[in-house]
Amino acid sequence: QESRGLGDVYKRQVSLINNSHLAANTGRTIIYTIHQPSAEILEVFDRLLLIGRGKTMYLGPARKAVSYFASVGYECPTYENPADFMMRIIHEDKEEKTAKDESKDKVRTDKTMTSLDSIDGLNSQNFENEELHEKQQVEVFYKKFAESKAYKRSVKVKESPPEVDLSIFKSSKTPFYTQFSKLFIRYMINLSREPNAARANVAQTVIFGVLMGLIFLRMDHSNTSVQDRAGCLFFAAIFIMFGGIMGPFMLFATERKLMMREYLTGLYTPSAYYVSKVVAEEPLFLMSTIVFSAILYWMVNFKDTIEAFLIFFLVMVLMINIAFAFGIFVIAIFPDPATAINIFPIFFIPLMIFSGFYLNSKNTPKYFIWIEYLSFLKYGFRILMNNEFADTTYYCTQKELIASNGVCAFTDGDDIRRFYYMNKLPIVADIFILVGMLIAYHILSFLLLRARARKRK
Repeated sequence: QESRGLGDVYKRQVSLINNSHLAANTGRTIIYTIHQPSAEILEVFDRLLLIGRGKTMYLGPARKAVSYFASVGYECPTYENPADFMMRIIHEDKEEKTAKDESKDKVRTDKTMTSLDSIDGLNSQNFENEELHEKQQVEVFYKKFAESKAYKRSVKVKESPPEVDLSIFKSSKTPFYTQFSKLFIRYMINLSREPNAARANVAQTVIFGVLMGLIFLRMDHSNTSVQDRAGCLFFAAIFIMFGGIMGPFMLFATERKLMMREYLTGLYTPSAYYVSKVVAEEPLFLMSTIVFSAILYWMVNFKDTIEAFLIFFLVMVLMINIAFAFGIFVIAIFPDPATAINIFPIFFIPLMIFSGFYLNSKNTPKYFIWIEYLSFLKYGFRILMNNEFADTTYYCTQKELIASNGVCAFTDGDDIRRFYYMNKLPIVADIFILVGMLIAYHILSFLLLRARARKRK
């Protein structure tokens, strides 16, 4: 019986006790699969089976489970739920283990810990990552249980069971669409349970959009506004990109660990997980870009046409999605979030420098030209510049003419595009390049994720 998500503990206890009494009265056996049972529920069970990564950690009377773990060096604290305690030590993370070993409240003696480590040759400080630690932690308990008296009492097989032809199950894999739909629904349910996160995202988008709109409010078409327009376009792209790139650094590392566990149990494939993750993020991305574009575009007085606005909006959508794919790519290379955050500027800052805003493309050193070609920010910024300045006219104020000895530097948008060297490719070509880079980053990220998952398996 799956009890996850049920808030009424009392009803769960009543249901469990009634079924247990039914089993006792009719001679039937009822098997429960329960997630995070309370101490009261655990006491109702006659026998208990604990599994970690498909291996038996304990099998025997439920009331003797706590004493068994105490006998192998893991004593349950007085006021802790035994079920939570057993799950915690079986699926213990490296950081938790290190902190517990250093804590003054630790309940396991150093002598017992030394004995356990020497038997299995394990030392948590030498594990390369949390996943490897948990795998070897499970091996410890599996070996300890196999050598224990509890194992001999629990496992009573008079003769070997008949062999089963496992080939008949090879065609019973869940279809990709079913895996995708279930994962997508689960992800959307998780989002609905955290409405404050969505509200905070919308509030941040509105505040920053209004703030930028007030800074660049109703720009005119004088020569002094050229730099303002370019700066506004550039930082609009930067802001929307950070909205997509922060998600992988904040959540993907944790979600990936859960995905690895569920993949190893055969629940779904990495491809189903990755596609559902990308698709589920899209509504939030679209909401952010719609709100931001609608506020900023008209406040700052960009080109007053529907076509130009739609191109601006399309670039915002592409940039936030590419930034998301790029963030996953970085996290896939550096699984540790702290390492990834420290390494991220090394990847991202060059993309900003060679975007065409800080450094004119004509002045890019030949030995760094490859970085410019890899800068997706360059192509997005170039689309925004061409979209804004094409087929427009500009003028010089009296003060500008006096300062420039009567020469007006820019009289139309094409002069500005040539000055920034933004007229190299048409808008359509740059859009196709961005789409290609979006697909490429997703493919690379998925391949890295799948390779790591298969390595674990």
